[in-house]
Amino acid sequence: MSEEDDEDLAYLGVKSGAVLRSGKTKYVIIKLLGEGGFGAVFLVQDMVSRERERPAFALKVEKKLDCRRHSKLKMEIAILKAVNSIKHHQQQFSGEEEKKKEKVERFLRHFTEIIDRAKKDRYFFL
Repeated sequence: MSEEDDEDLAYLGVKSGAVLRSGKTKYVIIKLLGEGGFGAVFLVQDMVSRERERPAFALKVEKKLDCRRHSKLKMEIAILKAVNSIKHHQQQFSGEEEKKKEKVERFLRHFTEIIDRAKKDRYFFL
């Protein structure tokens, strides 16, 4: 990440080389992958992994705005969980339910295509 990128992302409180800690692991920020209206996505590396090549992930950081009532990341997580539960729910359908199932499957394919286009290397979207 360049100095210019660091300056541009100061509002997020994130810099290249910064270490983020959670209860189970810690990540070092490698570089900015992209940014948008709600925040930015960074390439991070797991610093606790015992693997020879430490795994890399994509970490999404959301801008905190006082005027925003709900976290966009929390909404995104809820959507991903809902889609995942539908995807893994195996049940036989008939008639009208079959049409609903087909719509859900089309949506899931579209959603998966969007996610797959965003993947690079071994990133995991949080």
